[in-house]
Amino acid sequence: MQEVLKGPFSQNDSRLLQYIITNNIIRPPSDKPYNLSNPDIDNPSMGQSRLVLHALNGLKNGFFVECGALDGELRSNTLLLEKRYGWKVKLNVYIMLMLNSD
Repeated sequence: MQEVLKGPFSQNDSRLLQYIITNNIIRPPSDKPYNLSNPDIDNPSMGQSRLVLHALNGLKNGFFVECGALDGELRSNTLLLEKRYGWKVKLNVYIMLMLNSD
């Protein structure tokens, strides 16, 4: 596995996937309620999420690719999609690891 981690490697390398699964690097989604600093703010984006919903006719249960989550709340373009429309995240693993650190 050390040779895979030294890179370069293909994102489809089965050894990498096995390492991620075996070492619990990506945990399953939490079933706990959101832990937000400002839970009363329905849409912290600057209008982007409403534009997406308008363009996709209010699509429910969609997915998005997270590329820059910051803290997961401040100016989030996707929090509304998750909370009210049931969207799921396909995320940036490096940001996720930072957000999950205790």
